[in-house]
Amino acid sequence: MVLDDPTEVEATVAANEVSAIICDKRMPIRSGVDVLLAIKQRFPEIARCLLTGSLSELTQDEVERLGPCVLISKPWTQHDLTTLIRGWKLGQNA
Repeated sequence: MVLDDPTEVEATVAANEVSAIICDKRMPIRSGVDVLLAIKQRFPEIARCLLTGSLSELTQDEVERLGPCVLISKPWTQHDLTTLIRGWKLGQNA
C-alpha cells in the first residue's frame, strides 16, 4: 500500500496488518523521521526504513531516537528495496 499523506500513516497502520514501512525523510506536512518515530512508539514490532538524500542529513539524535531502522541514501534502486523487503520477510533486517 502506498500513502501520499504522512498524516494518514498511523491510522492506516492501526486499521491494517502492516509488517514494514518505508518512508522518505522529506515529506510535506511531517518529516519521515517524525512518522517513523510515531510508528516506533505505537507499533514497535513494525520494521522501518528511512530513505534520505544523504545520510549526513540525519542528526545523531535522530539516528539514536529511530533505533533499529534501515537507512538508505538516494539514489536507491528497485533492487535495493527488493533486497530489503526480501530480507524483512526472512527476518534478516532491522
